[in-house]
Amino acid sequence: MTVPARSPSFIFDLFPAKDAAERLRIELATVHELDSRVYSEVDTVVLLIEGRLPVWGYASWWRWWSGQTTSKGRWIYACAPTVNAATAARLIVARYTELIAAQPPGTGRR
Repeated sequence: MTVPARSPSFIFDLFPAKDAAERLRIELATVHELDSRVYSEVDTVVLLIEGRLPVWGYASWWRWWSGQTTSKGRWIYACAPTVNAATAARLIVARYTELIAAQPPGTGRR
């Protein structure tokens, strides 16, 4: 799988979350062979992993649903630091693997 090179742009200098998202996208693609898309707003970035797992980035943390809920039914979120793409990718891949394993037979990864 080839990962397109990051085109030079001032947008990465203005929004560090976008730069962190790009580093995480590359880590997921090259090390874990997972495709992701980056969507960004002014201060928030969302990576959609394989079209199944949204990961939000604000300030210095990535967040995604851990698959667990509180006793009142509220979602519990997992998090990882944006400064370490390798650690974040490893934790995200673990959750993505849980999602795939929980799917009914015959509906695995595309």
